[in-house]
Amino acid sequence: MKTRIGLVHATMNSVSPMVEAFHALQNGDTDKHNQLIKERAQKLAGNHVDVLVLAQISMARARFAVEELGIPVLTSPQTSTGSIMDQIRKRKR
Repeated sequence: MKTRIGLVHATMNSVSPMVEAFHALQNGDTDKHNQLIKERAQKLAGNHVDVLVLAQISMARARFAVEELGIPVLTSPQTSTGSIMDQIRKRKR
């Protein structure tokens, strides 16, 4: 799936779910989970991506492993928390 994003004229590519990584996490193997996500990120990095988004909350734990690739990484908890905090600050003004 490719989607045009707002005013920045960026293209977003969606990647298929990582079932094997999720199963590793369910079985308590966070190292394997993170490694599988990092390996997929390495493949994507070969396509000259500007940023990687780990959209599932369960994937956020792999953020630091993926950041080792030198590509900016966004996670849904990080992004949503930032948005919530921005809203709180606006209400306090």
